Amino acid sequence: SLLYSFIEKLISLLDEKSFIINSSKIKIKDNSLSAELKGDNSKKYNLNYIKSPTYSEMKIEKSKAGWKIQIVLDV
Repeated sequence: SLLYSFIEKLISLLDEKSFIINSSKIKIKDNSLSAELKGDNSKKYNLNYIKSPTYSEMKIEKSKAGWKIQIVLDV
C-alpha cells in the first residue's frame, strides 16, 4: 500500500505539474519511503493519460542488484 500510494503521487505530478520521471532513487525503511526524482516536462512527449496504478500483476522481487518492482497502470 505504501508503494501504491507513492505511484499515485507520481501520477498526480504528471497530471498537475507535467513532470515525468526518467530516473529515481527510492529508499524504503520500515513504513517510510523517500525518493530522489529526476525528470522532464511531459509535454515534450506523446503520452496517454494514466488513470491509476493497479494491484494486478504488481510484483516486488529481490535481485542481485537490489529490488525490482513491476507496476501495471490503467490508461
